[in-house]
Amino acid sequence: MIADIARRVVRQLRESDSSGGAVASSANPATAVVGEKLITIETLDRHAATGQVVAAAGAIITPAAREEARRRGITIQPAVDAAAGQADCHSNHQANGLPASLPESLRNQLDRRNVVLPAGVEIRWCDEPAAEVYRCCSNGQPAAMIAALSDVERFHDEMAPQVWVLDRQKLNLIAAVNVAVRIARCAAKSVQPNDGGSR
Repeated sequence: MIADIARRVVRQLRESDSSGGAVASSANPATAVVGEKLITIETLDRHAATGQVVAAAGAIITPAAREEARRRGITIQPAVDAAAGQADCHSNHQANGLPASLPESLRNQLDRRNVVLPAGVEIRWCDEPAAEVYRCCSNGQPAAMIAALSDVERFHDEMAPQVWVLDRQKLNLIAAVNVAVRIARCAAKSVQPNDGGSR
């Protein structure tokens, strides 16, 4: 029964999109990035050479395609227009020191705990953390991917990244909040002035 429903959904999506599955992600065609509405193993085959598939907003990704993409190392990322893509890799801090790019659920939890990030430190929580780290590093921002609480000190001590990219597939909301609190503490310690006194 589920397989039959899935076949019907796939058929309807293919019929509703005469352009072969690709749609513009923005109303402005000048800045639009084309994305796939339906991502299957066949879609991955078409994009195998680039190693990347751009998914339109609301795209359907079949479980088999998601698994196959992981196996082949193909990145599936959401479509963004050029202006949004540029803004995404720059710090956009609100008055409380938390980036506006954080999902509201995580930002609210951090607000409740009065977590403030030092200037120049940003946290992102996303489904495609490796792609986000690559984008940030390509734009000259040192970034680290965090999948566990124990990663924070190690990456802080080794490289002091500007952007901390939290893996949403491995960190639920509670874990992401705990990681963000630890990042804020580590970052705050590293910017405290040395008073020269003994402890």
